[in-house]
Amino acid sequence: MSRRARRLAAVVVTIAAVAAVWNVAAPRPEGSGSADPASAATGTAPAATGPAPVPRPQQPNDAPAPVPTRSFAIPAPALGGLALDTPPGTRVDVWVAWGPRVTARPRVQRLVAGATLTEIRPPVADGPPTAILAVGARRVSDLFYGYRYGELAVVTRS
Repeated sequence: MSRRARRLAAVVVTIAAVAAVWNVAAPRPEGSGSADPASAATGTAPAATGPAPVPRPQQPNDAPAPVPTRSFAIPAPALGGLALDTPPGTRVDVWVAWGPRVTARPRVQRLVAGATLTEIRPPVADGPPTAILAVGARRVSDLFYGYRYGELAVVTRS
Protein backbone atom coordinates (compact mmCIF):
# COMPACT_ATOMS: atom_id res chain seq x y z
CA MET A 1 0.00 0.00 0.00
CA SER A 2 1.43 3.36 -0.98
CA ARG A 3 2.14 6.12 1.50
CA ARG A 4 -0.64 8.30 0.08
CA ALA A 5 -3.21 5.50 0.39
CA ARG A 6 -2.20 4.85 4.02
CA ARG A 7 -2.61 8.53 4.87
CA LEU A 8 -6.01 8.63 3.20
CA ALA A 9 -7.10 5.50 5.07
CA ALA A 10 -5.93 7.03 8.36
CA VAL A 11 -7.96 10.18 7.68
CA VAL A 12 -11.07 8.17 6.80
CA VAL A 13 -10.75 6.01 9.93
CA THR A 14 -10.26 9.11 12.10
CA ILE A 15 -13.34 10.81 10.65
CA ALA A 16 -15.40 7.66 11.12
CA ALA A 17 -14.26 7.37 14.75
CA VAL A 18 -15.14 11.01 15.46
CA ALA A 19 -18.56 10.56 13.85
CA ALA A 20 -19.22 7.43 15.92
CA VAL A 21 -18.22 9.16 19.16
CA TRP A 22 -20.33 12.18 18.20
CA ASN A 23 -23.41 10.01 17.66
CA VAL A 24 -22.94 8.19 20.97
CA ALA A 25 -22.20 11.33 23.00
CA ALA A 26 -24.81 13.60 21.40
CA PRO A 27 -27.74 14.41 23.70
CA ARG A 28 -31.03 13.01 22.51
CA PRO A 29 -34.14 15.21 22.49
CA GLU A 30 -37.04 13.98 24.57
CA GLY A 31 -39.16 11.47 22.78
CA SER A 32 -36.44 10.45 20.31
CA GLY A 33 -35.45 7.35 22.26
CA SER A 34 -37.80 4.76 23.64
CA ALA A 35 -38.09 4.49 27.41
CA ASP A 36 -39.82 1.09 27.17
CA PRO A 37 -37.40 -1.72 26.19
CA ALA A 38 -40.29 -3.93 25.02
CA SER A 39 -41.46 -1.33 22.52
CA ALA A 40 -37.87 -0.86 21.34
CA ALA A 41 -37.58 -4.59 20.65
CA THR A 42 -40.87 -4.75 18.73
CA GLY A 43 -40.31 -1.49 16.88
CA THR A 44 -43.53 0.12 18.09
CA ALA A 45 -43.63 3.57 19.57
CA PRO A 46 -45.12 4.13 23.03
CA ALA A 47 -48.62 5.59 23.06
CA ALA A 48 -48.94 9.34 23.46
CA THR A 49 -50.41 10.49 26.77
CA GLY A 50 -52.28 13.57 25.61
CA PRO A 51 -52.27 16.26 23.00
CA ALA A 52 -48.96 17.78 21.99
CA PRO A 53 -48.41 21.28 23.37
CA VAL A 54 -49.20 24.05 20.92
CA PRO A 55 -46.56 26.77 20.75
CA ARG A 56 -47.81 30.19 21.74
CA PRO A 57 -47.67 32.68 18.87
CA GLN A 58 -45.48 35.70 19.52
CA GLN A 59 -47.51 38.73 20.53
CA PRO A 60 -46.66 42.19 19.16
CA ASN A 61 -45.87 43.47 22.66
CA ASP A 62 -43.38 40.66 23.39
CA ALA A 63 -39.90 42.12 23.76
CA PRO A 64 -37.22 40.66 21.49
CA ALA A 65 -34.40 38.73 23.10
CA PRO A 66 -31.67 41.06 24.38
CA VAL A 67 -28.49 41.26 22.30
CA PRO A 68 -25.37 40.37 24.31
CA THR A 69 -23.11 43.40 24.62
CA ARG A 70 -19.43 43.88 25.37
CA SER A 71 -17.49 46.93 26.52
CA PHE A 72 -14.98 48.38 24.07
CA ALA A 73 -12.40 50.91 25.31
CA ILE A 74 -10.81 53.24 22.79
CA PRO A 75 -8.91 56.52 23.08
CA ALA A 76 -11.46 59.31 22.76
CA PRO A 77 -9.40 61.28 20.20
CA ALA A 78 -9.53 58.21 17.90
CA LEU A 79 -13.32 58.67 17.69
CA GLY A 80 -13.67 61.72 15.48
CA GLY A 81 -16.78 63.75 16.29
CA LEU A 82 -17.03 62.64 19.95
CA ALA A 83 -17.09 65.58 22.35
CA LEU A 84 -15.47 64.93 25.73
CA ASP A 85 -18.55 66.31 27.50
CA THR A 86 -20.94 63.82 25.86
CA PRO A 87 -23.14 62.39 28.62
CA PRO A 88 -23.08 58.65 29.44
CA GLY A 89 -25.90 56.68 27.87
CA THR A 90 -25.72 58.53 24.56
CA ARG A 91 -26.43 56.29 21.57
CA VAL A 92 -23.89 56.62 18.76
CA ASP A 93 -23.22 55.15 15.33
CA VAL A 94 -19.58 54.29 14.67
CA TRP A 95 -18.32 54.89 11.12
CA VAL A 96 -14.97 54.06 9.56
CA ALA A 97 -13.10 55.58 6.64
CA TRP A 98 -11.00 52.96 4.88
CA GLY A 99 -7.90 54.23 3.16
CA PRO A 100 -6.11 52.93 0.07
CA ARG A 101 -4.18 50.40 2.17
CA VAL A 102 -7.38 48.41 2.74
CA THR A 103 -9.50 49.27 -0.29
CA ALA A 104 -8.70 50.32 -3.84
CA ARG A 105 -10.22 53.77 -3.27
CA PRO A 106 -11.36 55.65 -0.15
CA ARG A 107 -14.56 54.26 1.30
CA VAL A 108 -16.79 55.17 4.28
CA GLN A 109 -18.77 52.44 6.05
CA ARG A 110 -20.95 52.25 9.16
CA LEU A 111 -19.41 49.68 11.50
CA VAL A 112 -21.80 49.78 14.45
CA ALA A 113 -25.31 51.15 14.62
CA GLY A 114 -26.64 52.07 18.04
CA ALA A 115 -23.63 51.63 20.33
CA THR A 116 -23.99 53.18 23.78
CA LEU A 117 -21.38 55.47 25.29
CA THR A 118 -20.97 54.06 28.79
CA GLU A 119 -18.47 56.63 30.04
CA ILE A 120 -15.47 58.74 29.19
CA ARG A 121 -12.65 58.06 31.64
CA PRO A 122 -10.12 60.79 32.41
CA PRO A 123 -6.55 60.45 31.14
CA VAL A 124 -4.07 58.34 33.07
CA ALA A 125 -0.34 59.18 33.15
CA ASP A 126 -0.34 61.78 30.36
CA GLY A 127 -2.48 59.59 28.08
CA PRO A 128 -5.65 60.54 26.25
CA PRO A 129 -9.14 60.19 27.77
CA THR A 130 -10.72 56.80 27.10
CA ALA A 131 -14.22 56.29 25.72
CA ILE A 132 -16.01 53.11 26.84
CA LEU A 133 -18.64 51.89 24.36
CA ALA A 134 -21.19 49.13 24.89
CA VAL A 135 -21.50 47.31 21.56
CA GLY A 136 -22.98 44.06 20.34
CA ALA A 137 -20.68 41.12 21.01
CA ARG A 138 -20.45 40.31 17.31
CA ARG A 139 -19.27 43.83 16.41
CA VAL A 140 -16.20 43.99 18.68
CA SER A 141 -13.90 42.38 16.11
CA ASP A 142 -15.12 44.88 13.50
CA LEU A 143 -14.19 47.73 15.84
CA PHE A 144 -10.72 46.29 16.44
CA TYR A 145 -10.16 46.00 12.70
CA GLY A 146 -11.53 49.49 12.02
CA TYR A 147 -9.40 51.02 14.77
CA ARG A 148 -6.27 49.32 13.44
CA TYR A 149 -6.71 49.87 9.69
CA GLY A 150 -9.14 52.77 9.32
CA GLU A 151 -10.14 56.09 10.84
CA LEU A 152 -13.13 55.93 13.19
CA ALA A 153 -15.78 58.61 13.65
CA VAL A 154 -19.02 58.73 15.62
CA VAL A 155 -22.40 60.31 14.99
CA THR A 156 -24.72 60.79 17.95
CA ARG A 157 -28.30 59.59 17.62
CA SER A 158 -31.20 61.68 18.80
